[in-house]
Amino acid sequence: MKPIDVAMMVYGKPYHTAVALHSLYKYSGHLINTIYVTFEKKQPFDVDTEILKELLEGLPVKYNVSERFFGPRDMSGSGLAQRLKFYIPSYRKSIKYQYAWESSRSPYLFVLHNDMLFSGDLLAYYLDQIQDDLAVGTVGQCWNCPAHGTLCDSHRYFEYRPNASEIGKLYEGASNRRAVVQGVVGELGWPLPECRLNEYVTLFNLKKARPIGIPFGTIRPFGIHNKLDFGIPWFRDVSLRGFKFRHVSFDDYAVHGWTSQSAGGTPSLFNKDLYDWEEDQAIEKLKMIK
Repeated sequence: MKPIDVAMMVYGKPYHTAVALHSLYKYSGHLINTIYVTFEKKQPFDVDTEILKELLEGLPVKYNVSERFFGPRDMSGSGLAQRLKFYIPSYRKSIKYQYAWESSRSPYLFVLHNDMLFSGDLLAYYLDQIQDDLAVGTVGQCWNCPAHGTLCDSHRYFEYRPNASEIGKLYEGASNRRAVVQGVVGELGWPLPECRLNEYVTLFNLKKARPIGIPFGTIRPFGIHNKLDFGIPWFRDVSLRGFKFRHVSFDDYAVHGWTSQSAGGTPSLFNKDLYDWEEDQAIEKLKMIK
């Protein structure tokens, strides 16, 4: 059996999705066992999901449709009611990547966004880098964090550990205040608000990561959102348990948000003209890959 399964949650953009998965398979198919594609229960602009199935014909894809739609809902609450919901299968498996997380039988699970474009064998590189770690990828949204530079960076995040008060002072006068606006500054100490294992391109060692997470362990699911972004609650839980991640760049092998001026596909999900323009670019790119 090949060592890696792939997980993607699809919300619109069938042509971007096809570009991401075909370009990934072109370079790393020799390592891929099953590609788990989960469709969100709701799709933007009434997208027909059957289009994607046609575009992915020939790839080893297993499809699933989430039973519930969460979007960027804050599911990080510490109350008992929220935690108990994670033990309801239809609820939990509707969370980003969770269906693949529990269904995969391969040693490793690769998680990616559908706006990735691959130009090399990133999976072979990640396999070489992960060694005995829980996961490998890029650490932190450091471009949003006032600690970046002199105090902290993706390689030093585990050593710089301010408390809640120190984080509040750090954000005083900061130019990027999205964490303040979302109300996550001053609530908790380390890890910093923008710390996460970036979920758009990450490889997990499932033998280590799965047993410690709900429903097998106590770590909250990787794909849940707090007030700020996806993956942050999971990163907080595992970091406080002592797990450290090595920041490994994917820049030599892939591009994220390759049609987007904001290095991400979110703005186009609320702008039909921009959505159509980006999908037109993906249609042309797909012709070059297939």
